Amino acid sequence: MSTIRDPAYITDAGRTMMTAGGDVTYTKAVLYGQDISHLTSDQVKALTTIGSPLREVKVGISDKQNTDRGTTVILEATFQNDNLANDLPYTAVGFFAQKGNDEKLIAVAVANTGAYLTATSPDGVATDALDLKLAIAIGDATSVTATVDPAGSVTPATLNGAISETKQVLTALIDTKASQSNLDQTNAEVAKKADSEAVNSQLATKANTTDIDKQVKTLNDAINTKADKATVDAEIAKIDFTPYAKTADVSEQIKAVSDEVATKVGADYSYSKAQLDEKLLALSTDTNGKVSADQVTALIANKANKADVDKSFKAVNDSLATKADQATTYSKTDVDKLLSAKDDTTDVDAKD
Repeated sequence: MSTIRDPAYITDAGRTMMTAGGDVTYTKAVLYGQDISHLTSDQVKALTTIGSPLREVKVGISDKQNTDRGTTVILEATFQNDNLANDLPYTAVGFFAQKGNDEKLIAVAVANTGAYLTATSPDGVATDALDLKLAIAIGDATSVTATVDPAGSVTPATLNGAISETKQVLTALIDTKASQSNLDQTNAEVAKKADSEAVNSQLATKANTTDIDKQVKTLNDAINTKADKATVDAEIAKIDFTPYAKTADVSEQIKAVSDEVATKVGADYSYSKAQLDEKLLALSTDTNGKVSADQVTALIANKANKADVDKSFKAVNDSLATKADQATTYSKTDVDKLLSAKDDTTDVDAKD
């Protein structure tokens, strides 16, 4: 049977919930039928819901470990095939947690192609189960990772073998049956004990030694890939920061540039030479940059012909040539004044 991909993805909502502090209750796990195998890791982390829910079970905390590096919580969920008439294909598993009254999808595990939960026998009794363990490592305020262990998928042969072994043990116990009085006394004692179903339910959420060792090894392997703080500090101390500008130097340079810019005219205040040339050209040219024929005709229409001007100049010069110079002649007004100053002609004739 195909299993679940590892690692699982902590959703953005889950990361926020588990790093914000306060109590978190891990509530349920859900099998889904919507295909999300094509989504990127960021898209899967952004999910808040998944389509086509198929089966839902409660989750239990099989282990919890606190270290100076953070907390690791191991969740376990078992999906059984009881009363499942046909094989049930699934594509993803979602884990949920609750803080207060707010329940959110906190982790998503994507199934490999062809994953399914097999159908039960005709009597509907569970003969197969998908047992999933999810290890969630919660570090600082941003570090949350998840590792899924799908190895707990139980095959019918394994489950039937366990059932058969249990039957043999019970048969042996029945053969040593006690008397009715002893049985009544035993029943009274048993009544004081925890219900076996409740015990089995609790035991089903517990991790065995192999699972714990495997998770511890996974965490140790991850820790071994990280650099020691002292090593990192030592390497940082070797870096020469001399070539890099100080904040004060950069601020001084920025101020000098800002002061220079403040003395300049803004682009919206004046036209550049190129912009002015363009506007002047647009006043006298068409869209192709040419002076139109109409404009040329209008400019020429109010101009005098050169031959006409030359002819007018000649007529004026000829007229001037017939005139006496003003300095050598008396004007008509001057002559009239001289004549009016003399006695009339009668008086002139009477004189000898």
